Amino acid sequence: MRKLLVAAAVALLLVPVAAKANELPSPPRSIMFPGSLSISAAGGEPTEPGNVTSSTTADQGVTIARRGSVFVVGFVNLSLRADTVGYDWNNTTPYRSGVKVVLLDSHGVFEASVGVMGENRGRFAAPRATALLSYWRGWRGDALSGHGNGLRPDAFPGSAYASSGYLTSREARNWITAVSIEQGATVYSRARFALTPFVRAMSGMDEDGRPWNNRSRLDAGLKLSRALAGGVIEAGVARRQSYDRISHHFHQGPQSTVAFVNLWMGWTPRVLIQ
Repeated sequence: MRKLLVAAAVALLLVPVAAKANELPSPPRSIMFPGSLSISAAGGEPTEPGNVTSSTTADQGVTIARRGSVFVVGFVNLSLRADTVGYDWNNTTPYRSGVKVVLLDSHGVFEASVGVMGENRGRFAAPRATALLSYWRGWRGDALSGHGNGLRPDAFPGSAYASSGYLTSREARNWITAVSIEQGATVYSRARFALTPFVRAMSGMDEDGRPWNNRSRLDAGLKLSRALAGGVIEAGVARRQSYDRISHHFHQGPQSTVAFVNLWMGWTPRVLIQ
């Protein structure tokens, strides 16, 4: 299956993008520079008691070619991760760079990328090859809250995300898959603020059978969010149950309350060139 997914990702990147011939003089064309910034901090993870972790990730791309809803994008992705205890695996500066094919449609965002990855652990390690498939979809619950029932058309926000590939240079030959899905029900909304109870399920697996990649988590909590120009910021708490499928051990109890703050912003500026 891993070899098939790698072949599919490479095949997508080799699909030629047809270019229409332009009559002289050529009109200016538009180049898009899609990018994003995400910042998160969390504490209370039951597998790391007393630790607070943080992560900042910046991603910047340039659109190489486009055909309809399919984009070919060169990208650079850089992260800074840290914690308060000083665990080696939480204090890194990983990076990724390469080319990805992005498909945008009503069913979500599909990406297939190949390139190089590495990280700084006192010094930058030699880059390794990477291949990654991912999917994201978000919804506001229009179908659930419409039809004249008195509920707002955005009362049930949710999202789904999945990724599969070579995710980290520390495990360069370990194919890792992760899936998460979240569903909320907004109970209060005013201006750009919303108060939302939510349930989130997450699970992962890998080829090498490493415990930290083979866990399932279930969160039930409450978050306050505020819409920003091009993004959103949210803060909340949740009770977490975590299950390690390698040791068959449950992590739960009073110490399993997690607190978090997340910020995400995205942009797609356009530049006209002759």
